[in-house]
Parts: sequence; C-alpha cells; structure tokens
Amino acid sequence: MAAVFLILHILITVYYLKKRSGAVLAYIVFFQELHILLFNYIGSPYEGMIYYLIIVFTYITTNIESNFRKSKIAFTIKNPLFLAIVFIKIMLLLHLAFIGLKSEQAVELVTRYFIHLTPVMFLLIVMLTRGKTIDQMTDGIIVYGALLVAILIFIAETQQIYTIGRGHIREQLGINPIQIARLSGMIILTYVIYLLQTKDLGYKVIYAAVIFAASYLMIISLSRGPIVALTIGLVMIVATYDYNLVKKYTFLAAAATAVFLASFFLVQQNHEIVLRFQELEEFEETSRFTRLLLFIELFKDPGFLLFGLGPEGYGYVTRYGYPHNLIIEFVSEYGIVGIISTVLILVYSVKYIIVISDRYLSEKHNVYPVLLVYYFVSSMFSGNIIGNRNFFFIIMVIIGILYVIKYKRD
Repeated sequence: MAAVFLILHILITVYYLKKRSGAVLAYIVFFQELHILLFNYIGSPYEGMIYYLIIVFTYITTNIESNFRKSKIAFTIKNPLFLAIVFIKIMLLLHLAFIGLKSEQAVELVTRYFIHLTPVMFLLIVMLTRGKTIDQMTDGIIVYGALLVAILIFIAETQQIYTIGRGHIREQLGINPIQIARLSGMIILTYVIYLLQTKDLGYKVIYAAVIFAASYLMIISLSRGPIVALTIGLVMIVATYDYNLVKKYTFLAAAATAVFLASFFLVQQNHEIVLRFQELEEFEETSRFTRLLLFIELFKDPGFLLFGLGPEGYGYVTRYGYPHNLIIEFVSEYGIVGIISTVLILVYSVKYIIVISDRYLSEKHNVYPVLLVYYFVSSMFSGNIIGNRNFFFIIMVIIGILYVIKYKRD
C-alpha cells in the first residue's frame, strides 16, 4: 500500500509541476513529512531525501525565471517581520563565531537553521511574487494535506499507532507526534475555510471527511498545544470571515455538536488526551510551570540579556531541556535582541493580519493570517526555533501577500 501512496504522490507532483507549479511549493515547504513517511515505510530513507531534492531542483529551475523579482527582495528586507528573523540570525552567527556554542544540541540547532530553515525561507522570498502562486500553494495544502492524512490514517490503523505510548510514535514513524498534530491542525483550518466557501455538496462531503480524519490524528498524537491553537484558529475564522449568517450558524452548530460528542466519547473512554488536559488542573506541578520559574530566575542576573545564553543555552544553564515556548527561547537565548524580535513579530503580525483582512483578495490568501495565529499559539506550548519552522515559513507567505497587495501582481 505504501508503494501505491508513493506512486500517487509522484503522479500528483509531476502533474502540478506541469500545470500548477505553485502547489508543489506546499509540499516543499510544509509537507516534507510525506517523503519521510513513504520512504521510511518502504525502507529507503536516503532515497527519500534524494527524491525530495530532485523535486526542489526541478521546481526551482522551471519557475525561477517567471517568479524572481528584484523588487520582492528589496521589499522583503525592509519588512519588520523579516528583520525580526534577521536579528535572531545575527545573534546565532555571533554566538557561533565569537562566543561559542555550549552543547551538541546547540551545534545541531545552528546547523539545521542554516541548512534547512534559511534555504526554505529564501525560496519563499524568491517565489512568492504573484497572487496566482499563493493561490496554487493553498490548493497544494488541500491536496498534499489530504494525502498526508490518508497515509497517516493507513499507518495508524495497520500499525495500531493509537494503542502505543506517545513517545513511541516518533520511533515508529520517524516524525514527532507534535508535528503530526500541528500539520493536522493546519489541514483542518484550511479545509474549514474551503468548506465554508464551496457550494458544491460533493466537495463539502470530501472536505468534512478530511476534517474528521485530521481531527482523529490530532487526538491520537496526544498533543495539547495544537488543540488549543486549533480552537483559537476556528474562533478566528468564525469571528472574522464574512460568511452569510445561515452558513455561519450552521457551521457553529455542527462544530459544537462534533466537539460535544468527541469530548463525551473521549471522557467515557478515559482517553490519554483527556488525562493530559486534566494534568493542567495542577499546573504548578507540571514541567511547563517549572520551566517558567526557571526563566524568571534568570532575571536575578539580568546581565544575560546583553547577548543571551546562546542557542540551546536555556537548557544548558537550567539543565531542564528547551523552554517549550518560543518567546521564552528568544528572550533567554538571544537577550535584548530576542526581546526586540518578539515585539516586532507581535506588533506587525497583528498589523498585517488586519491589512490582509481589509484587502480581501481570496479565501486562499486569507488562510494564512489564520495559520499565522495558529502556529504562533502552538509555539507557546512546545518546539524550539526549528520545531516551529512552519511559523517562520508562514511569515514569509504573509510578506509575499503584502507584496502582491502593493504591486497588484495577481
């Protein structure tokens, strides 16, 4: 069956490369887990990386000429969100070149930042210069998202992933369960927006089925942060999107019923996801609260704010792992520069969400303000700068949309 999924993936990608190449960008940026799953499953992980690089090379060589604009580079480097990321990058280089890295984890983080995170962000800067490309990329989330959900459901059922401990999911699949939950949430939010826009009953049924399946994946991944972030994203959709009242209240009623039934079933089954949320009733006893206290303790010696503790420095100093919160990571590890970057991201994210919502282009563009909020909220619960890479990728998409608005490049 894995071979069937792999052939399907190849056929979809080849078709999109010829007809709607922007959709392939969704796979390159957001769905790298697809080739990891498929090639790991058939026992060829290295061939999977080669396959991915071939797709990336083909996409770039066939699209660079039609998408590259010098004005986009100039537009991006003046954007405050981009500058916030550049400031963090400068601090990484400063620690690497002059201060030194304190652990193997720090070396790995810096390596992945420059080998993985930076090239993908640059790719988005170069390629997202037309509204059509952004629309196609959103369609790519729909198609590749459905494929990912189908593969994960197949693996979950055949390998009984739902019956094993949370820590073994990564061992079985080669993917962090938190990443499964986050991708599932992104898929759900995108599908909800498409569901509310379409008038075709057949598409509504398909969209609802994928939403249901992705919700199942979120539950078996046992990750609380993405569920909280998803809830906020859904509230944002209902509160800000201009749908007719009948459709809006029908969606609210259906969503409320689904949540009630799912909650009732999970509580009755005493599911582990329920137990994980119940742990928050004694938040002061949790490791998250301990990490917060350790962060506050750092301010007893505010001198650390000058340069920060460096990459993975929070875990090195506190001996308590990474902080599981992107803001705490920025402030503790990059000092005053981390504070400046955090403020820029918070202030200008809100500003640009309002700008994009006011300059309604299409439902496909308006997916990304919701995803920006979703990934930011999710980053408050877990993941370091690499684990939260999709948040930074969405920032690059937001900048691309702003460029389209300014230069009217449909």
